[in-house]
Amino acid sequence: MATSSTPPHYPHETLAPVYRHFAHIAVDIFNREGEVSPQFFMVTLDTSKASNIKSMSAVDPRMVQSLMTNGRTKDLVKPLLKMLLDAESPFRKMLKNRKVDLPDVVVQVNEAWMATSDVVPGGTEYAGSLQDLPGRKETLIVVVHTRYQSLMGMCPIEDTPKRHAEFRDVEKDGMMMGGRMSMNEEAPPPSAQH
Repeated sequence: MATSSTPPHYPHETLAPVYRHFAHIAVDIFNREGEVSPQFFMVTLDTSKASNIKSMSAVDPRMVQSLMTNGRTKDLVKPLLKMLLDAESPFRKMLKNRKVDLPDVVVQVNEAWMATSDVVPGGTEYAGSLQDLPGRKETLIVVVHTRYQSLMGMCPIEDTPKRHAEFRDVEKDGMMMGGRMSMNEEAPPPSAQH
């Protein structure tokens, strides 16, 4: 159960079941409807359950769609995550006062482009938009954001035999997402580490 304090730095074993839960749902929706709209979910953890999920609520889909429109609006994702996960944010304090479960993590689900190592060699950064990169691949990404980390997994979208998404588990070491929508750049205080 969440408290008013900032959620701790969670181990992979706690976050992976949350990733799996949302990744399976995203793949099912994509394979049924042919697309997945960008979504954010506020999730309160309960590690006594197999999925580790006590409760969840969706962030308004219209707001999420607006955030994911372009680079300028995507820059607002990290401040939103901080607002939802930082103990000192007025939003968390308001939730606590209303006796609402405080989110321990925020799960992000959306379609994205990715560059494979044969298109962009490993260890190099691509400065442009992946949307414009020849040879790019489509994927569903599921990111489990905590206050201090962003664990990401990808479920590739394949075109043959017909367009579909395939579930892929999150790697054991985890793929820690970087960039403007990531919480990984901020180091947790020593007291928040397990």
